[in-house]
Amino acid sequence: MGTTMLGIKMITLLVSTLLLFLQTYSQNVQTPDFPGVVEDAQLIYHAPSKAMLLLGGTPIIQDSVTSDVWKWNGQTWSRISASGPGARVFFNGTLDPGNHDIKLFAGTGLGREHFLMRDLWSFNGKKWSSIPMNDIGTHDHHKMVYADHLNGFILYGGNKDHVFDTTTWLLKDGKFTQLNVASPGIRYQSGMVYDKHRKKIVLYGGGEKADELWEFDGKRWEKIVTVVHPGIKLYHHMAYDESRKLVILHGGQINHNSQDPTNLVPADTWTWNGNSWQKIAASRVYSLALGYHPIRKSIIAYGFDENDVKASRNLGLWELKNNKWNKIADYGKWNTIAYLEQHLKDRPGDLMAMRTYSSHLVTANRFAEAELILKQIEPEKMPQKVSVLNSLIRVLMAQNKWDESEVYISKLESSAFSRAAYISSIAWYNLACAHSLAGNKDKAFSSLNKSAELGYDKRKDYEADPDLESLKTDQRWNELRGKLK
Repeated sequence: MGTTMLGIKMITLLVSTLLLFLQTYSQNVQTPDFPGVVEDAQLIYHAPSKAMLLLGGTPIIQDSVTSDVWKWNGQTWSRISASGPGARVFFNGTLDPGNHDIKLFAGTGLGREHFLMRDLWSFNGKKWSSIPMNDIGTHDHHKMVYADHLNGFILYGGNKDHVFDTTTWLLKDGKFTQLNVASPGIRYQSGMVYDKHRKKIVLYGGGEKADELWEFDGKRWEKIVTVVHPGIKLYHHMAYDESRKLVILHGGQINHNSQDPTNLVPADTWTWNGNSWQKIAASRVYSLALGYHPIRKSIIAYGFDENDVKASRNLGLWELKNNKWNKIADYGKWNTIAYLEQHLKDRPGDLMAMRTYSSHLVTANRFAEAELILKQIEPEKMPQKVSVLNSLIRVLMAQNKWDESEVYISKLESSAFSRAAYISSIAWYNLACAHSLAGNKDKAFSSLNKSAELGYDKRKDYEADPDLESLKTDQRWNELRGKLK
């Protein structure tokens, strides 16, 4: 299927899987004494707790209320049970040095119908508190850091109400203010930190120009060009090493396909001193979260020792010392499929666990098994009804069950979810591509017309898609083009 900026297929999977980052395998089915797989989490040192706190991310069983935080005291992990923002990804959290609370803003909420969030929360090490604020719309894939010299938080990038946001926002005293400054442009899956010694916000990578470096001093953004730099970076992590006065950039991909061989090479680590980049390490350390530990005076990474989901991967903790990653804790293999199978034996009928289990089956290409699970939970009332339908459509299409796919796309289209029409329009488009490749032009055009009518009508995407090449000599192609923009 042809590529748009994020890729049509990727957009299709956004709601159905909320970007299934839980692509891991294990043999342990007991309740862990460590966080497990919590991709898109954040690791922040919390002075009152005298510990690193790991918050957010995708838990094994996605709950719409529980917002547990994991605490690492330098030797062991413990769970801080709390209710608050709920499970979510694509948020951003950062420490407020004024009161030592951690602020968390917006993101994509898991396990609820209206999953695009617009809320602000604070965590004091024991409990969450909701913070009243002015509404600036939903936000996801953004970055937010605290700037000492501005006495507030700077938020940049990501999406606002489904549209890329290129506004620079200042959050101060519970109020967001739009700053009237030129911007670095569209940014998502980027990295951003605050260099407290130089009093600069450092932004690297992400978006459409993923090899750019920008700095913000509170008055203007400046593009910094260097001969040597980390190159294209998406999904990378950044932290600020206060003891060395260096920005640390670790890992990342050059595209959105995590299984592209170019993304499976050892992860590299770079430093930025305000004048030049230096590559200091290349190790098989693939972090889920990265943070600075001021007592140890080092960067801590929580993640895997292998990037290939088909390989055997161990979870662990690493420490960056003397420009070298050293493993300081090993938690072994973590197999979420096995964990969920054991969980469902103990608690059959747990819809949330069944939904997550089906997602992992899809990740493992076990489509027939995923279909059975999804058909069990599809009739049930649950917040992620659209996600279930979309995943079921995906597994049916993966098994070439085109007619049955149409039935569930029609169900999705008629659902009460606010964006059901647009989501189903992309499902119709994907089905049209499949029909086109199979040589069934009549069904391909029928599906494309439905897609265009329901909202997916970008002419450049249709015309550039090689999956639709066989349709372009048919007279119906020009008729279809008349409906596109």
